Amino acid sequence: MFISLLTRPDITYAVNHATKFCENPRSMHWTAVKRILRYLQGTPDYGLIYRRPSITPQLTGFCDADYGGDIDTRRSRSGYVLQFGSGIIAWSSQSQKCTAQSTTEAEYIAACMATKEAVWLRRLLDNIGYPQTSPTPLFGDNQSAIRLVKNPRYHKRTKHIDIQYYFIREKFENDDIDISYISSDQQIADIMTKPLPRDKFE
Repeated sequence: MFISLLTRPDITYAVNHATKFCENPRSMHWTAVKRILRYLQGTPDYGLIYRRPSITPQLTGFCDADYGGDIDTRRSRSGYVLQFGSGIIAWSSQSQKCTAQSTTEAEYIAACMATKEAVWLRRLLDNIGYPQTSPTPLFGDNQSAIRLVKNPRYHKRTKHIDIQYYFIREKFENDDIDISYISSDQQIADIMTKPLPRDKFE
């Protein structure tokens, strides 16, 4: 858990999934943990690399969700990755607190979580001398969720979404973030929400 939180975002999803069974682990859970450890043993040179930028770097975010991916609770998983210049400085993979009723809702909640982290990082960067003068680009791969952020009237099927998640609209209107579409093939946060085929994972 310590490694996944500090230097190895590539194992975050797997570690998070394995920790659900800490109270009552079975042999298959122990096998999964050993597989994570073998992966770490085989990739000791993997990690985060930060390069000195030639210009003031910009904070950039990627957010994603899987819809109802937890077969026990039917809750979706949110994932986000935030980059500053060339390096990743924040990432998360966690189960959503409510049961999303559509892919749009699951992606919207994930975007809201990423926005909260981006707002906090913008303040931190401002305090240490890297003010973000333009909106933070946030990339998602669900066009319905993006339309929901950009157009508050687009709400026929989303009236039930908890008010706390509308925080993202306010930050979009204040130019703190600018949400845009990115194809699933280029979605960096995909690794935080689901197991990926080997080639895509690499």
